[in-house]
Amino acid sequence: MPTVDGACGVTVDASLEKRILEQEVARWRLRAEQAESILRTSPAAIFLCDKTAERSRTFSEAVAHMLGYEPDHVPQLGEEVLPDRMHPDDTTRMALEFERDLEVLEDGEQLVFEYRMRHRSGEWRWLEARCVVFSRTEEGQLERYVGAVQDITERKHLAQTMRDREAALQKANAELEQRIAERTLELRRKSALLESMINNLPAAFYVKDTEGKFLLVNRRTAELMGVTRAEAVGKSVADFFPPETAAPWLEAQQEILAGGEHEVEEIFVQEDGPHIYLSIGFPIRDSEGTIFAIGGFSTDITERRRAEQEREELQARVIEAQRAAIRELSTPMIPLAKGVVVMPLVGTVDSARAQQIMETLLAGVVKQQARVAILDLTGLTAVDTRIVDALLRAARATRMLGAEVMLTGIKPQFAQVLVQLGVDMSGITTEGTLQSGVAAAMGWLQGRGRSAQDGSERARAR
Repeated sequence: MPTVDGACGVTVDASLEKRILEQEVARWRLRAEQAESILRTSPAAIFLCDKTAERSRTFSEAVAHMLGYEPDHVPQLGEEVLPDRMHPDDTTRMALEFERDLEVLEDGEQLVFEYRMRHRSGEWRWLEARCVVFSRTEEGQLERYVGAVQDITERKHLAQTMRDREAALQKANAELEQRIAERTLELRRKSALLESMINNLPAAFYVKDTEGKFLLVNRRTAELMGVTRAEAVGKSVADFFPPETAAPWLEAQQEILAGGEHEVEEIFVQEDGPHIYLSIGFPIRDSEGTIFAIGGFSTDITERRRAEQEREELQARVIEAQRAAIRELSTPMIPLAKGVVVMPLVGTVDSARAQQIMETLLAGVVKQQARVAILDLTGLTAVDTRIVDALLRAARATRMLGAEVMLTGIKPQFAQVLVQLGVDMSGITTEGTLQSGVAAAMGWLQGRGRSAQDGSERARAR
């Protein structure tokens, strides 16, 4: 019985061990199936290879799937299909660099390699291989390595797109910077040109904010205020002038802020005396029409006013000279012979001309030492009491100087007026024409001369 019992124990132990072994094999088979399933469904082709063994079928199927083939196509493609589908440039590079880099790979260090393979559609797809050391020989040489391959075509395209966009952005930025630099240079030149023009204006120019503080002044304005341009900015007129001088400026400022314009002549006392300035103020508006500043010019017009005054004085002298010439022409005094002068009257006679006739007649009688003064009325266009009165006064004044007055060329209407007015013509000789008047005057002078000679001879005889 012990023998039987011992045999049974051995049998039981063997059966149990067998079952345990079968279970362990089943578990390993399941794990292998799971591992293979994972390898088949993984987006990356995971492989374990040594330097003498070929890669696994799982690796080939995964890479074939990346290239557009189904798993059942792999046996038909053959073992050399994958290398044959590698880009020629990458084939040479792989042969030279991949194996060399594997030999010097350190434990834990990754070898990353990118290469291209032709897809079933004909396009080139980018693949990335990452390898690490799996085991080494007793001598420390690389024996096996494990790796994974994945399709990075989209990432490559995205990276290229990003590079293209970055390059385009950089180009756009460079062009924008160039335009900004050119625009900045142009604005600087325009600003310098405007600054130079404003600063060299002969007029005082300024810009003030709505509170009356200077935002900009040119050199002439600063000189008038006795400060530098920098010192003027941020200050108002009241900071540089007494209240009575600043008050008109402040009133004009309110007028301009209300939308009007201001123009006035002002006097500023400077080192060389008072100067007259024409000041013009105007509102400065933004694109919406809102007033945000005040501009103004003050131009020194002292010399202009002086020139205008001199021109006016000269013009007055010219006019006076013209008037004198006209007076001379309108009332000419003509000496005919010694002791005889003629004044022909033409046109009309007003009060001013009547006075002129008298002055000219009296001055001519004295100057020429005339004994007979002939007033020829032939050219008169109208006769009234004013003319008659003027002529009679001139005749009486002339007689007071010792000269006889003769009227010639009296027209019928003139004679009628004299009769109607009952004018006393005693002491005044009249002749029908100037010619007869001249003859009578010459005869009268000759007769008077003979009478004077006879008187002298009678005086000597006594």
